[in-house]
Amino acid sequence: FVVGGVFNGDLDFGMGTMSAQGLDGFVARFEDPDTIKWQKQLTDQASPFGDQEVRALCVTSSRVFVTGVFAKDASYDLFPIDHGGSGTDDMFILALDLEDGDLNGHATFTDTQQIVARDIASLGGDVIVGGSFSGDLDFRGNTSPLSTAGAADGVVAALSPNLVGKWANRYGGADQDVVWSVAIDSADNVAAVGQFFGTVDFGTGPRTATAMDAFVMKLNGVNGKHVWSATFGGDGNDTALAVAIESSPPNIVVAGEFATEIDFGSGVHQGAGSSDIFVAKFPPFLGP
Repeated sequence: FVVGGVFNGDLDFGMGTMSAQGLDGFVARFEDPDTIKWQKQLTDQASPFGDQEVRALCVTSSRVFVTGVFAKDASYDLFPIDHGGSGTDDMFILALDLEDGDLNGHATFTDTQQIVARDIASLGGDVIVGGSFSGDLDFRGNTSPLSTAGAADGVVAALSPNLVGKWANRYGGADQDVVWSVAIDSADNVAAVGQFFGTVDFGTGPRTATAMDAFVMKLNGVNGKHVWSATFGGDGNDTALAVAIESSPPNIVVAGEFATEIDFGSGVHQGAGSSDIFVAKFPPFLGP
């Protein structure tokens, strides 16, 4: 299994101490809970020190794809990962060799404002990344530059295994909207979930949140086109935080939290406290 995250001070999984000047990222692979295969560090190139955070990773048969945010020029296992932006939090994606953790490739996406990675998914083909951004965002390749409509917008993008942009979609209105989690299956179905305020068009026309509402959407992984989407929320703040796609049939499973009440179409669920957990399963095709 492979784990990633952040640390400050010193960290040692059994292959030597890694030391952070600020907040550094790490990735490590274990053969079993007691046996480490490799450990790697994402750190600063030089002072002044910034933070490097590993936010999410996914594992394929031969690679580990890692995403997160960084604010200054960084290095992964002594290989430079240049920031090139203005010092705000921006997105990086690393492609690592599963066997030894060596860097196979990387891509960075920077702007004068924030570009925040939230999740990443791949089964060995295209790489799907989700998050949020303020200002402008360009995944390059075959994509067109994106610009936010409000404080922050959600984003879902597909990149080739070599981290070249294939398509990218922005989701947002005048307020702050976030894609928290993404998933992909063997038939190139992509699912994404998150939260939105105000009015947002996910592909079938404007939808207006009661307060902060949760959303789930299914996209065609080949071209990013909308397949179906649904929104849910009550009087309080509600959000979808994680998504997975079952193998057969490819039902979409969503988890998150809600404040007062929520209805997924089978009846209203009442909250018992200030914030409750939900888990819901959606069929592969949700009409109309």
